Amino acid sequence: MISPITFGTSGARGVTNVEITPAHGLAVGTLYAESCYERAEARGQNIPRLLVARDQRSGADMLSNMVIAGMRSAGAQVVDLGETPTPVALTWLTGHPGFDGAVLVTGSHMGPDRIGLIPINANGTYCWSDVTRPLEDAIPGFFETPRQGVHPLKQMRLVQSIDPMDRDRFYVERALKGVDPSVIRSKNFRTLIDPGNATGTAVSRALLRELGCEVTVINGEPQIIPNRPSEVRPKNCGVAMGITRGLGLDLGACFDGDADRVMFITADGIALAEDVVAAIFAKAVLQAGDVCVSTINTSGLMAEVCRNIGARLVHCRIGQPDTGRVVLQHGARYASEPSAKYWFGDLFNWYDGPFAVAKMLEIMAMRGMTLAELAAELPVYHQCPDNIDLPDDRKAAVCAEVIRRLRQRLVEDIVKEDDMDGIRFTLRDGSWLLVRPSGTEPLCRVYSDSANEERARSLTALGTELFTEVLAT
Repeated sequence: MISPITFGTSGARGVTNVEITPAHGLAVGTLYAESCYERAEARGQNIPRLLVARDQRSGADMLSNMVIAGMRSAGAQVVDLGETPTPVALTWLTGHPGFDGAVLVTGSHMGPDRIGLIPINANGTYCWSDVTRPLEDAIPGFFETPRQGVHPLKQMRLVQSIDPMDRDRFYVERALKGVDPSVIRSKNFRTLIDPGNATGTAVSRALLRELGCEVTVINGEPQIIPNRPSEVRPKNCGVAMGITRGLGLDLGACFDGDADRVMFITADGIALAEDVVAAIFAKAVLQAGDVCVSTINTSGLMAEVCRNIGARLVHCRIGQPDTGRVVLQHGARYASEPSAKYWFGDLFNWYDGPFAVAKMLEIMAMRGMTLAELAAELPVYHQCPDNIDLPDDRKAAVCAEVIRRLRQRLVEDIVKEDDMDGIRFTLRDGSWLLVRPSGTEPLCRVYSDSANEERARSLTALGTELFTEVLAT
């Protein structure tokens, strides 16, 4: 028996070689390839064609090789992109016809001892539960279930590897179609990128140089143990903030491990909050009548910006499977998550850190404004998130009890409850408090949002206090 795994908001995640093992890689590769035969037949092919990519962390190559082995055993043709940022892999997937899906092996923003297996649809969106639930059900009994393998001599080709320079060049060419390169080049921007010793160095540097930018790179060499934590938060990116300020650069950008997240730094070395960045993009790309998709934990700032534009804000569950589903369902023009993720639906069906940097430079160039000036135009909202470490098998029960106690404490203040993802309590003054179990890590999350900073902090403190109470009983 293989231990069960759960596909959450961004694939199946866990400790490398402990919770996510080579056996899981083999099973996921095989089962996902088997499930793709109907897609292949729909496009007139006898066997599926699949893509695999990974990040640089320890064990990613081992798991990637097992995924590929599983796909091949099921008779699939496989294209191996090697160490590749997620946006680049998905651009290759969708930009070359004939793929039926992909599996990404990446730990993204998590610590270097953790990894993920992420099945991807042919259109670049993360697979939904109709695909991942059957995988979850089949994995524990994978080795006990007879299956007919495909003899290697009957496969049409072996694994195809792609030259990294060709791969990155293809991405840059596609990204340049989503901005006006000439207006960006006219400004000769001076920029900094900090890829966190992961996969985003080459492609982000190449894109910015194509846009006429001077590029300073720190933490550019891929490393198993990065020089800073992969999550792009100000507490992790102080060096980049200091260098951006010290050199008087126009913009700094820090990426997470697979470069789908990006933190923006002003010329003064200030890291902009994610809701501010999301609102800057929304103001620039949305028009009246457009649909904007954002997760249930998005700030009230986004709601205010959409109201002023005349755009419709649609909430979704946290995580890319649901974001992708809702974006496609509503034909959204723009989407974001308050975890440094920004989605421009007219070009890509996924979050893309390097492209978001290019888009921000375009806005700065067209408006003739600095990043700080763009931020200063917006009203101020305050978000105060917190995490409570909890083992996966306790998350749901503890969260449910905390929510029950919150109803009792806030009963006279609650005007609306939303159970889309956890429970979000909207309160009389327009503030809100959200409690939910994480879909990727062994913890529960508490989020709050208010136009008043003290109010936001007090709401989060209440949620955290109740977690402490429940865990003590």
